[in-house]
Amino acid sequence: RTSSRKGPPHAPRPLQPERPAGQLAVAPQGGANRWWTTSREMCPVCGFPVSLLPYPPFKLQIQPSGLRDNFRLVDGLFLVLQVLVEWKFEALDRPMTQTDIYRLDSYMKKCKLGPFRVEWALRMAADSSPEASAELAQLRDRASQRLQHLRKVQQQRLKQNAPLVPLACEPVAQASDSRAAATTGRHNAQRPCHQRVRVHSD
Repeated sequence: RTSSRKGPPHAPRPLQPERPAGQLAVAPQGGANRWWTTSREMCPVCGFPVSLLPYPPFKLQIQPSGLRDNFRLVDGLFLVLQVLVEWKFEALDRPMTQTDIYRLDSYMKKCKLGPFRVEWALRMAADSSPEASAELAQLRDRASQRLQHLRKVQQQRLKQNAPLVPLACEPVAQASDSRAAATTGRHNAQRPCHQRVRVHSD
């Protein structure tokens, strides 16, 4: 007699090897879908050409309004890492909003750019338990290492693609690199794990 019991609807996925720390993840994109590779914009956050990004850029609103074309293309991974390391919730000379954070976290997940989530970091910062403090410190340390590696990768890509990159991009990238080096040093000395962070509501 045949059993009417059905098996599991989905077979368990095999475990995937963990990506080495600092390695860039590239979301599967077809040639026709890599629309940003023809962009002439420079990321206003890190000074890196948008066209050289190995993953889609993030569309960050210039001002938190509902206008469709009111955005700049930025390196979303760089922005998230910089926020976690410097602990400054600002972008494009304005405070970040709850919508910015939600969209950034969704972007990071969709593009598979690592476990770095701003909303999760804020929740850990608001939790006064030792466990939360330790987890937040670990996340920010990993973000600092990833950011340093990302800067090196970007500098290498700039050198490799020097004939295709506008001359204005290199000084911007170098200035951004020196600024971040200083803030990274301060990151190890100051860990505002329980400090209140003001994020503007929409």
